[in-house]
Amino acid sequence: MNRNFRLLWASVGVNSFGSALTNVALPIIALFSTHASAFELGALISIEQVAWLLFGLIAGVWVDRWSRRLVVILSDLGRALLIAVIPVAAWTGNLSIWLLLVIGLLVGIFQVFGDVAHSALVPEIVEQSGLVGANSRINLTDTASGLSGSAVVGPIVAFLGAPLALIIDAASFVVAAALLRKIEAAPVPPPPRTRFRHELAEGLHVVLREPLFRTLTLGSAAFNACTAAQYVLGFLFLRELDTPKAWFGVLIAASGVGALLGSAAVPWLIRRWADATVWRAGLVAGPIIGILVPLARPGLGLIAFAVGTFGLSAAVAVTSIIGFSARQATCPPEKLGRVWATTRMLTWGIIPLAAMTSGWLAGVIGVRSTLWVIAVLYFAEPLIIRASRLWHWPRFVPLAESEVQQSV
Repeated sequence: MNRNFRLLWASVGVNSFGSALTNVALPIIALFSTHASAFELGALISIEQVAWLLFGLIAGVWVDRWSRRLVVILSDLGRALLIAVIPVAAWTGNLSIWLLLVIGLLVGIFQVFGDVAHSALVPEIVEQSGLVGANSRINLTDTASGLSGSAVVGPIVAFLGAPLALIIDAASFVVAAALLRKIEAAPVPPPPRTRFRHELAEGLHVVLREPLFRTLTLGSAAFNACTAAQYVLGFLFLRELDTPKAWFGVLIAASGVGALLGSAAVPWLIRRWADATVWRAGLVAGPIIGILVPLARPGLGLIAFAVGTFGLSAAVAVTSIIGFSARQATCPPEKLGRVWATTRMLTWGIIPLAAMTSGWLAGVIGVRSTLWVIAVLYFAEPLIIRASRLWHWPRFVPLAESEVQQSV
């Protein structure tokens, strides 16, 4: 809780509030202003993740060479400018799904560099023993701010219009950048300059060869594919259930409440049980509760949708914080940018394919049937972990190097 961390923490809160507005307002703009199809909506929601496939590995090498604080600041300012273009286009009558897709891709490129640098910046200002607590606070603030944004976006869209929500998001990026400028982090010495290809290969080697990173990455990729698919269909499903526009944000916010409580519970849970035990329980509990989502019906039946997304988000918050902290604690600091970029490329690179596939499948067998397929596939992650020795590890953080090597 030093000054640098408080500034970083505050920037996350401001940024997340604005982004939550866009996460709900942008699909609504696409659905009701450009009349996007299920496939186009899936492409729009997932287009930012395409940047991970194009620039993920490259960003990791560059972030390890540059000032991570400066990269995050420039990323925030770049996204602020791009997002501000959308409401201007809407007010001037030049809005189209193609413009949204182009801006989404450019925003995604800035996001790649910003996320990689942000993840590598945390260990620069937080001691290793405090990583779980720091990541819990960051995730807690991220979801709390996102929840607040999701809760107010419905009335904002209904009474003031969706473009205003995007203006607020653009402003939040500027405020976040201003907070980050005040951080005084002692930068990690950059790795010795070798060939770009060699530095890139080092990140791949850690992720694909070390059991901890390999198993967590594979499981996360399976989970992210399901989450992306369900998120896309969630908007279409709520429209099929004749949900009023003002309630879209409230129902989507149910997942934020789950993530909020899950993040807040992590420090308490790992004081009572080993972090690996808590992690395994979350892997199994989330998909079980998530079965409620395709059971939703109009009216009071929407409670099933809210409870299902709540349970999934609470579980993923717990497992993500523990898994993320394990990666940070075990990865050499000078390789953290490359390792995190490689992990994100593999786990987020699948999101566009999953989102667009779900949109296509919904057009073939229907939205509800596709949601049932996703509910079953959510169990892939715990099955992947169960098949590895990682399932039997007693703890993760702090983790001895010998345990990493002996876990194959």
